This record gives sequence, C-alpha cells and structure tokens, in this order.
Amino acid sequence: QSPPSAFRSTESAADTLGDTLRQRLATLLGISHLDRIFFSSGATDSLNRLLLGLSLTDKPILVTATEHNSVLRPLWNHPQLQRQIQVIPCDNHGEVHNSTVEDLLKKYANPTGGLLVLNHCSNVTGHIQDVAAICHLAHRYGMMVLVDVSQSAGCMIVDADGWNCDALVFTGHKALLGPQSIGGYYLRPNIPFTPLLYGGTGRDSSRLSYDDGNYEYEVGTPNTPGMAGLLAAVDYVLEYGVRCIEEKTQQLTHLLINKLRAIHGVTVYCLESQVKEYGRQGPVVSFNIQGLASSDAGYILANSYDIILRSGLHCSPLIHHYLGTTDGGTLRASFSVMNTEEEVLALVNAIGEVVRL
Repeated sequence: QSPPSAFRSTESAADTLGDTLRQRLATLLGISHLDRIFFSSGATDSLNRLLLGLSLTDKPILVTATEHNSVLRPLWNHPQLQRQIQVIPCDNHGEVHNSTVEDLLKKYANPTGGLLVLNHCSNVTGHIQDVAAICHLAHRYGMMVLVDVSQSAGCMIVDADGWNCDALVFTGHKALLGPQSIGGYYLRPNIPFTPLLYGGTGRDSSRLSYDDGNYEYEVGTPNTPGMAGLLAAVDYVLEYGVRCIEEKTQQLTHLLINKLRAIHGVTVYCLESQVKEYGRQGPVVSFNIQGLASSDAGYILANSYDIILRSGLHCSPLIHHYLGTTDGGTLRASFSVMNTEEEVLALVNAIGEVVRL
C-alpha cells in the first residue's frame, strides 16, 4: 500500500498536515495502522466508498435497524447489493441484542464472507452498542465489520484495534468539533478494496492503470482547510480528554432524561438501565410530547424559546418502526462539551410550558 498523502510537492503543506492529523486521529480512535486512515468529505462519502468498494457482490450484508441513510441508501440503491441485505432488528429503545445478531449470523453467514454494518452510538436514541462483542461474533462466522462512529468519535471512547473492527467511519463536524465537509475512514490492512474514485494524486502521474492492485484512495485536491480545522479540533479534544468529555456530556444527558421523565405527557425513548449504567447512553435524547407532532413541538421551541432541536426521522428510518414513531419521528436533543446544565434546565422548563399549553 502506497502512502496516502497527496504528494503535490517534495514537502507539501498538505502532506505534513495530513500526516499530523492521521497521528492525532490514530490516538483518538485507537488505530495502530495510521497509514490506513484516509480522508474524505465526511461519513456519507466514506460509507459510499467502503460499501461499493469492498467486493460484496453475492455476499451477505447485515445492517442494524439503527443505521443512517448514508448506509441504507447506498445498499438499497445498488442493484447487485440490495438483494443481499438483511436487517438486524433492535428493541423499542434502540438496542441491538447480541443474541439476535448471532441468530442472523447463523442463518445468513456463508464461506464467501460478507459484511456487518454497526452504528456505535445511535443518532436517534443515543444507545451505545456492544461493538467489541458484535465484532467477535461476526468474525466467528467469517464476516467483516464496518463500525460507524460518526455520533461517538470525540465524545466517548472509540477503540478500533480493541474492538478488532475491519473498517471504521468518522465525520469531523459532530463531537470532533471540526468543520463540515471533512471526515474519513479506516480500513484494516490486507482487505481487498477497490477505489470508488480515480484521479490525480501528484504521485507517478505517468501511471494510468492499477493492474497490480496497489490503489491510491485519496485523489484530487485535498481539503487542506478542512484538515487544518479538524486538526485544531482534535487537538482540543485530546487536550480536554475524551473521558472527561464523556463524563460531562453523560451528566447533561442523564439530567435531561430524568427531568423529562418527570413531566407527564413526555415519552423518552431509552431504557432506565441505560441512564444508570455508565457507557450505555450517548449524548443524544429522543422524546415526544403527547398530542403534539415532533415538527410542531420543534417549531414552538425554536420560535418561542430560541431552542433548536431536530425533529422527524433523523435520516434513520428503520429504527422508528421499532420505536413506534414512524409517522412523525421524534424530537431530538444533542449535547456537546460546550453545553451547560443551565441550558438543559432551560430546555426542560420550556418543554414543561409547552406541555401545559
């Protein structure tokens, strides 16, 4: 595998910046093979590249019901892949149970291999899946595992090597606190992978064909401003400490959940045990107000209280079947380390007033 840098000059700024950013991300994401971290425009870009480049034709593809449309749509719209998809159900709080995973692996895994796609932290309910155990199960049945850490990277511990996952996707603009349109993916060494995109790399420009399989995965002009912004953000996250960020955001999350559960007419979509057990609930809370569509509640909060929440299906349509919210979705509050307890209490007070309307 050739080095992934852009090679635009003998010592280009993009090369140095990219190498430094890869080192920081490797530390943050628990990756030892930092040369296997590749940059893209974000998680959607990365997922399309992986799902369409991993030689999955005629192989089983298992996806959890918690997945985002950036996973579902590339698969459902690919004529050669859509017939191979099996959905792993979740419960009505967004948890994917290991026993359910193993049942489907027993049923669909075959000697040709295949892929299991797993969302580390649901962007709808905030439930954190048991990634290490599911990777172990999948490997026992000869399946690769692709883990989406878009919602968790930067606000909770991510350990690609410890999980033993085969691929991992991240985005820069969420808990990594970076700019939009920068992200990337990690792919374990020695996994056959064909690029989705081809073009200039500034390296061996006379070469037109990659017949030897020694592909290059970063082509075109690199997003140097995005990389610089992400590097500054990742440095901040590392200096603050991911464990400290996780503790603060979990405190805010648990405060909101407990306060919302005390309001009659509000349904919160998570288990009580998730709130009590450290490491099971990410900084995402979905809820609904009885008798009020999530879109209407979101409009009222935005225009009367200057509080912005997301409403609807959150680009994750399958999970709502299990939550019982397919019609209107949910209201979703998300936290970062920048939020405060006062802001959480202001949201709770606003919801209390809306319920009494």
